[in-house]
Amino acid sequence: MLSASQRLNASGVRTACLLATLAIASAAADADEAGPRVVVTLKPLYSLVAGVMEGVGAPVSIGGGSPHGAALKPSEARALAAADVVFWTGTVLEAGHARGIAAIAEDARLITLKDLPGAVLQGEGTIDGHMWLDPANARVLVEAAVAVLSELDPARAAVYARNGAGLAARLDALDARLERRLDTVAEQPYVVMHDAYRYFESRYGLAALGAIAVSPERPPGARRLAELRKRMDETGARCVFAEPGLAPAHARTLAAETGARLGRIDPLGAGLSPGPEAYFTLMERLADDLIACLAPPP
Repeated sequence: MLSASQRLNASGVRTACLLATLAIASAAADADEAGPRVVVTLKPLYSLVAGVMEGVGAPVSIGGGSPHGAALKPSEARALAAADVVFWTGTVLEAGHARGIAAIAEDARLITLKDLPGAVLQGEGTIDGHMWLDPANARVLVEAAVAVLSELDPARAAVYARNGAGLAARLDALDARLERRLDTVAEQPYVVMHDAYRYFESRYGLAALGAIAVSPERPPGARRLAELRKRMDETGARCVFAEPGLAPAHARTLAAETGARLGRIDPLGAGLSPGPEAYFTLMERLADDLIACLAPPP
């Protein structure tokens, strides 16, 4: 027979076990309430996935700046280690992220935009990784996000489906609006800072002559600049577009030597606040900046 002190100790142990069980159950419920743990690279992709998750939670963003040679922050590494699913473009554009994802997010599902069924790919020899600049690819990513999140979190499948349908309708409207607007300057030749706009140019029939640099890591040689200058003179190109985060010296020189205007376009939305509206603002501003520079003078 247990003594009073033994009965008290046993009761204390049972109480401690019960409290621990309740704490674990509460933590599990909180985790379930928060929805899947989602990580997304690059601001445009983050915007689309955040739109699908609206009303449930927010994904974690990594690589908010340039994807070229990006290194992970400690907080981003922790998010990857805990992730249920990671959305990204693929190794072509995000080699820096690829190493971290492979090493840290081993248990996460990896959704690669480049490999999704229905994705439109551009490029000669090497695929251009800026796939979000075609709204058709944005729709593909939204559809994939709805499917994956609904599988991971079936209790909220209806929310993901409703959000996805709304985004698809907005993307269709955006696409039609951009097509109408850009048709006014579709035949005007121009030069860009680096080769990042093929999807946008192909989608809307724009007359890009070429890029000053093939990639930010490879500065242009004298021969390339001379060829661009010649083509600009021959076609009467109106604009040379610089880009945030890239030294504008070559763009300024080329514009000055040819009499073209110097514009500025941004494929990543560098100055935009992250969130569901960022993708739509990015695409509208890209059209705004192209039209502002390419439109004939009054």
